[in-house]
Amino acid sequence: RFRIALSLAVNRDEINKLGFIGLGKPHAATSVKGDPYYMEEFAKAYIEYDPKRANKLLDEIGLTKRDKEGFRLRPDGKTLAITINIYPAETGMTPDVWELVRKYLEDIGIKVAIKLEDRSLWVTRTTAGESEIAGYGTTGMHWDVDPIWYVPTANTSYWAPLYGIWYATEGKGGEEPIPEIRELQKLYDQLKESTDPVKKLNLGRSILRSHARNIWYVGLINYPYPIVVKNNFRNVPKEGIVHDWRLVSPGYWNPEQFFIKEVK
Repeated sequence: RFRIALSLAVNRDEINKLGFIGLGKPHAATSVKGDPYYMEEFAKAYIEYDPKRANKLLDEIGLTKRDKEGFRLRPDGKTLAITINIYPAETGMTPDVWELVRKYLEDIGIKVAIKLEDRSLWVTRTTAGESEIAGYGTTGMHWDVDPIWYVPTANTSYWAPLYGIWYATEGKGGEEPIPEIRELQKLYDQLKESTDPVKKLNLGRSILRSHARNIWYVGLINYPYPIVVKNNFRNVPKEGIVHDWRLVSPGYWNPEQFFIKEVK
């Protein structure tokens, strides 16, 4: 309920308008259209802007008392305060956008600090499990090849690095996952071993369904990367090119499909 409250507190339409000039689309942290495991219900899970409901959820879990500044108090009487560690280079989210996130969460009584770090420090702290909340981008395609985004299998599963270390070391390091997260790892083990396309589809969707129901981490905006192309450079798709730091669409691996139109 706490994570769902955080998701409902965020005004994604405003973030899209102010941070992405309206080019993006509010989206939960699940796969995108084009991914075989995609389902619209997953993408829309708890992305509506509903601070009233968010406040209600926080009240329900006992966070009803406030300090003199209006922030909620934890059960031990201390102010409920969180730090979001960011480095904006790869997330597409500028510090100004993260400041909007801070405002939304403070509106429901959670004190927030945005900490901008050097990339190397951010990676070191996050992979060691020292970040309370790590602000980062996620992937929406081909995650079954690189599962860290939805299944903690390595320390680079930034949303659950210690669980990832536990999986990677077969329990010798990190932290043993809670049952729900351990189930994700078991589902992925079955997914990578299965040769049945229908079974693989069901297993992959079971993993994403867990994210949609539990909001293991909060998604914000699915946004396109604009690509500038010269007018006489032809046969470039208008949209639908998949881009990832490890993956560029076949169009870019096969440049023979492009041609330059000579102007007479």
